[in-house]
Amino acid sequence: MKLAFAKKIRQLRLLKNHTVKEVAFYLEIDASTYHRLESGKSSNWLKYLPKLLEFYKINEEQLFLGLPEDVVARKAVENNHAADSYLLNFFQKEIEKRDDLLNGLKKDLEQLRALNDKQFKELRFLKKNTF
Repeated sequence: MKLAFAKKIRQLRLLKNHTVKEVAFYLEIDASTYHRLESGKSSNWLKYLPKLLEFYKINEEQLFLGLPEDVVARKAVENNHAADSYLLNFFQKEIEKRDDLLNGLKKDLEQLRALNDKQFKELRFLKKNTF
């Protein structure tokens, strides 16, 4: 029974987009204790059942009847899309930062080349006029 319970509370947490820390905080336990509940390594699950039902705003029937697999699958896909979107956004910002840095370096290089050309011309002028 504890493994079935563990699977259901994990599905429910993921479905509702909660972290282990959030649920553990609500239950007033540390995250590692909650993780043991969710992984089926703890036999104290009955102790936390009322607060879990309260947290998720469901009753025992809803928890133990389970979540339709299509709902869980759809939510997993949505979460993956959200994660993909976040990563895409993150990397686009990183690329923009690096593009800005690269453009700044190109400008610095152009200025150094111009300065070098000017100094080279001055040096040639001095050599030409002093010898």
